[in-house]
Parts: sequence; C-alpha cells; structure tokens
Amino acid sequence: MSRSFATKSIAYNQTRNISRNIDYWERHRILTPKSDAAIINAYKMLRTRLLEQATRNHWRAFGVTSVHSGAGKTVSSINLAISLSQEYNHTVMLVDLDLNNPSISNYLDLQPTVGLLDYLEGSASLAEVLVNPGTPGLVVLPGREGVTSSSEILSTPPVVELATDLRDRYPDRIVLFDLPAVTETDDVMLFSPCLDAYLLVVEAGKNTPQQLKQAMALLGNTPCAGTLLNQSNR
Repeated sequence: MSRSFATKSIAYNQTRNISRNIDYWERHRILTPKSDAAIINAYKMLRTRLLEQATRNHWRAFGVTSVHSGAGKTVSSINLAISLSQEYNHTVMLVDLDLNNPSISNYLDLQPTVGLLDYLEGSASLAEVLVNPGTPGLVVLPGREGVTSSSEILSTPPVVELATDLRDRYPDRIVLFDLPAVTETDDVMLFSPCLDAYLLVVEAGKNTPQQLKQAMALLGNTPCAGTLLNQSNR
C-alpha cells in the first residue's frame, strides 16, 4: 500500500510517561540499577568517549548501526541512551528508525498504540507518539510495525525535517537513531546526511576486517564516532 507523508509543523507537548518494568528489562539485557557493574561501566566509558567527541565537533545526532543483523545493535542503542540520560548536562532522544523491524518498544515493554509512521502519516501527533520509559532525561520515539518500503520513507522530506528538528531544537539534547544493519539495506546510506556521526556495533567473532571496511566504506562521508564490540550473539 502506498503511504503519503505531508510536511507539517512539529509540535511538542507533554510526553507520555510509563513506569519501567525492571525485571522485564533485566530479562532483555537492558540496563537497570541491578545490572552487572562491569556492563554499566562499559557503557559509561562509551558515553564519555562519545560526549567528548560531541563537544569537540558540535555533534548531536548519532546513528547506531551494525555490519549485520543480530549483532545486538538495538540493545546497545537503548543501553547507550540510558547511560547518556544519566549524565547531568544532557537529555536524550532515542528514535527507532529500523523501519523494517522496529524493536525498541519490545525491549522496553512500551506497548505503543501509535508509532513513528503514524506521526508521519498524520494520524497521530508527536506528543501522542513520544514516551518516557521511566528513565529521567530519556524520551523514546518508537516504531510500532514493520514496513517493506523503508528506504522510500526515509528519503521523504518529512523524515528529514523531523530529524533536523529533533537535533536542533534543544542544544543539550543527544539524539540516537537506531538504524538497520548498514550492509543489508540502503536505509543507513539514505539517512546518513541527517547524522553528525555514527557508531558501528560489531559482534565478537563474527565480522572480518574486510566486512568492517565494507561497512565503513558505505558510510564514507559520515564520520565514525567509534565501534562497539558486542559479546552477545543475540
């Protein structure tokens, strides 16, 4: 089915808040106060390195992608967003742009009735879509259902307008876009002009140096803010 997206002014109102389910998050490997200290500290180190680059280069919009699917990219995006939100001087917006397989809602147990595509189609306001998942300083723009026309959607003016507004509206905001694997679709390449930089999630023991070079070459004009070695095979 053809989808129509109209350019429109972006309105921000009160964000919906939900209570986090710590036990559910733990089962899905999402950071909580009960998480292993080594994992918490690993994300803190990544957070500090990212913020140093953000400050030095005036970066605020970061894509998170991977060489292939199944590398733990979405869990990494969520956990980095949570860690960033705990830093006093910044707020964080986490956007699910893995349009073929939006899964942030599943990991956080958001159970949205509307999502990003509903906003772009004009059937929901941004205020109805945005949600605070029970973590101060973090707002999520979730997806709800997958589509097959992701690359066509990402190239529409309303998506570019939204990405620009999310980046520029608040100077203390870091925006993380959870994107699909860079080698499996052209989505990341199409959206990369909206990014200041990207993070590449690498699954331990799965990716060869040649595969890493191929992935980075596809995003050659976009700065790489770093790679994240994920030990998980999920």
